[in-house]
Amino acid sequence: MANPFEQLMNDTVFIANSIGERSGPYKTAISNKGEATIFDGTIDVEEGFKLIRPLPNGKEDVFTILEANYNAGLHSIPAHYSLKISKDSSLLNKQGSPKSTALVN
Repeated sequence: MANPFEQLMNDTVFIANSIGERSGPYKTAISNKGEATIFDGTIDVEEGFKLIRPLPNGKEDVFTILEANYNAGLHSIPAHYSLKISKDSSLLNKQGSPKSTALVN
């Protein structure tokens, strides 16, 4: 069955398990809301695995999979995994107390 969403999948990613073994490549579209859908119901994916997106400059974006939900599909929508992800290098995800820059006289 053809995937009606294939033309929207503009990211190529790999999945790394807990010991670093990679599977893929898979086509997806990573949203700025921290979500990605992979239209392959047979992939081995679970929370804590890494989603890796190679970049044109040779670097990689690395995301932690926070939640992996399987959907069996319906009619023309193929089986897929909906993933909630968090970018590992994002400063928005870092916890810490704000530093004061006030000068003391």
